[in-house]
Amino acid sequence: MPDSYNGLETFTLTVSFTGGPGTEGNLNVGGFNLWVSDGSLTSLDSTTQLNSPNDITHTEEGNNQRSWTVEWTAPEDNSSNVNFILHTNSVNGNAGSGAGSSGDMWNRAVATAFGFGPPELPDADPFKVLATLIVVSVVLLSIVVLYVFYRNNPDGFEWDRFAPWITEWITSTD
Repeated sequence: MPDSYNGLETFTLTVSFTGGPGTEGNLNVGGFNLWVSDGSLTSLDSTTQLNSPNDITHTEEGNNQRSWTVEWTAPEDNSSNVNFILHTNSVNGNAGSGAGSSGDMWNRAVATAFGFGPPELPDADPFKVLATLIVVSVVLLSIVVLYVFYRNNPDGFEWDRFAPWITEWITSTD
């Protein structure tokens, strides 16, 4: 499994295992199931099949081996980590003789591929930033001016007295 990934990067993964019961003379020797939390898996041949875009397993034809090749395409957004869960089954092929799964062994592996942080943000439009700054400044200045007028004369503070001064001040060009 990859340690890290970039968005939409494709990896060829070889799923394999060793150990377990002997394989000599057995037709069915193994199987696997691989699940990923994000991105999509692709079957490359007739020995594997998709259960869903993020879940792949072996086929009947794939029972006859202990190694499979699949592809994983990372998600477009590389801001999160992707978890992989792999189950393998090492079998001795005796199910056909009525022995069922006696002697078979399985294992589970968990891995994580790390993303490279949040996606890059687009640059801000300078005009929008300036316009926002001007609007916020005017609002804050108005609040301060109103507060000063009220604080100086709370009883005599009336909009009729204040409006002519503020109107002249706002419309002045000098």
